[in-house]
Amino acid sequence: MQTQAERGIYVHVPFCGRKCQYCDFHSVVADDTFVGSYFDAFRREVDARASQLGNHTFQTLFIGGGTPSVLRVARLEQLLDLLHRRFSFSEDAEITVEVNPSSLSAEKLQCLRSGGVNRLSMGVQSFEPHLLQVLGRLHSVGQVHESFAAARRLGFDNLSVDLMFGLPGQTTAQWQSTLAAAVQLGVEHVSAYSLILEEGTAFYRWAQRGLLALPDEDTETAMFATAMHDLPAQGLEQYEISNYAKPGFASRHNILYWTGKPYLALGSGAAGWWQGRRYINTRNMTQYMRGWLEQPAEEPLDLEEHPDLDQQMDEYMMTGMRLLAGVHGPTFADRFGRNIQDVYPQQVQTLLERGLVQWTQTQHLQLTWTGRFLGNLVFSAWLR
Repeated sequence: MQTQAERGIYVHVPFCGRKCQYCDFHSVVADDTFVGSYFDAFRREVDARASQLGNHTFQTLFIGGGTPSVLRVARLEQLLDLLHRRFSFSEDAEITVEVNPSSLSAEKLQCLRSGGVNRLSMGVQSFEPHLLQVLGRLHSVGQVHESFAAARRLGFDNLSVDLMFGLPGQTTAQWQSTLAAAVQLGVEHVSAYSLILEEGTAFYRWAQRGLLALPDEDTETAMFATAMHDLPAQGLEQYEISNYAKPGFASRHNILYWTGKPYLALGSGAAGWWQGRRYINTRNMTQYMRGWLEQPAEEPLDLEEHPDLDQQMDEYMMTGMRLLAGVHGPTFADRFGRNIQDVYPQQVQTLLERGLVQWTQTQHLQLTWTGRFLGNLVFSAWLR
């Protein structure tokens, strides 16, 4: 196995202003005292993992959640300072923080800018006020515009928005309007996700009781097609099944995930892949804090595994095929010592015959236009 030069760090901030109706991400609403105790444990984890690293330089840092921007300015400063002191980042490192308009202020934006953050990922979800209410979002459409204007004034030139389709009561016309509003903001990047009903969420419970009027499959497919048409027409090229960017603004951190590069994970509930080891920090906040504060020799984990070569190849194909460029055959062979066709003869043949994938002249195996609509069939085909 070759050593890959690109490396990233993911930091999970498990705090929110309010739990949204659809959200299954690990997050809680907490007071300052609890947040302070949590960060005492977080510092211990950072120190422990940094001391084990050796001399590594990281090219990306992604601080997600939860809602990192819900933290007080002083806490944000401490967080960024800690990460910069304990880890080495390249001069051109991409440093992203997830933010929500409802918890973002000019002071926090200045704090992020001073702390080296050069990319913001904003949870917008919709530009329809009534859909924001249905989702349980705390922000207004006006706050989105105010936040973007403030970010631009401070010099942020890499701004991304998360948008959702397939929402209760949402029409294709409303989705098209939301896409147009994002384009008009001048964003460099758009992540467009379909609603998934996750067990344990309010939406899931309501759907089980027949209380959610969700778009039918044909409408949701039309929404997906609308994004694939409208965003590239405005200069935001689709580079991954759910992501669009202006040239040079694809998410470098997320590309690490999709191409099997190593990344550390820090914080409760964070998942990492480092030196052949996959680990997920426990989502149990009490166990996380007690583990790092009282028993630092025993990592408080929900999962630890060392995938074998077959598992690594399967996951590499599953995630790599999400990219519109696809998986490069010679790169796969260099990395794993085997050719794609030799490892997956039946899978490749079946997907080719069904018109879901194609080989390019540059030896990339990639999704066809039809394959984009049936991506889940392609992604799952590699799991043996």
